[in-house]
Amino acid sequence: MEASYNNQGKRTSLKRYIRGNNTQCVIIMYNPSTANNLVDDRTVSKLNKIIEFNGYNSYELVNLKVKFDGNIINNRDIIIAWGNYGYEKGLHFLSQHQDKNFKCFGININGSPKMPTRMSDNTEIIDFIIN
Repeated sequence: MEASYNNQGKRTSLKRYIRGNNTQCVIIMYNPSTANNLVDDRTVSKLNKIIEFNGYNSYELVNLKVKFDGNIINNRDIIIAWGNYGYEKGLHFLSQHQDKNFKCFGININGSPKMPTRMSDNTEIIDFIIN
């Protein structure tokens, strides 16, 4: 378990290794959780189960609300899950990365990618189609 923070003390990245050491996907959420390098919270505990169910060995969780290293999304599956609260910032992010393929846990009525917290442990990750 690893966590990275910016100069203001905001967490920019959180890594979880479920099986093995290879981060196979990155999950982008909006102000995602209070977990740190030692303790999981409800969101991260749920992510651990869903990610493992979908066959990933590990993941890196980044915060759309805080600037993160753009290289994180290169050469990995990108799962977006910012929900309704991150809708506007999420649209801006998507417009800057139109060359990428995105996945999600589901899609809200307004078209935003669902957050995983209240989803089943066996939720299947699906493709996110940008309209």
